[in-house]
Amino acid sequence: PLQRQGDGRAGRVLRRRGFPRPAGDGLWSGQAGDGRRQGKKDAAIAAGISPEVCAAKAWQAIIASKNEIYIAGAKERFAVILNKFFPGLFAKIIRKAKVT
Repeated sequence: PLQRQGDGRAGRVLRRRGFPRPAGDGLWSGQAGDGRRQGKKDAAIAAGISPEVCAAKAWQAIIASKNEIYIAGAKERFAVILNKFFPGLFAKIIRKAKVT
């Protein structure tokens, strides 16, 4: 059976009984480059779109029968295009990207 859980901000999440719960607060617990728990909210995540906006954009794409969508900011959409046409250049840029 499924159980409801959530923090109110991100809506409700359904999970199967018996599956492990996410470490920490779940939504923001990431890992640092060496595998340790990051322990803080990444700036890019904090500045991201809300779950409600993401769901609305996804729903609009479903209604419009889109085969593929990118729900992201302008920088991220540019990165997708750059990677498609210039994968070598994208690889060089992404190697130098700041990772928290």
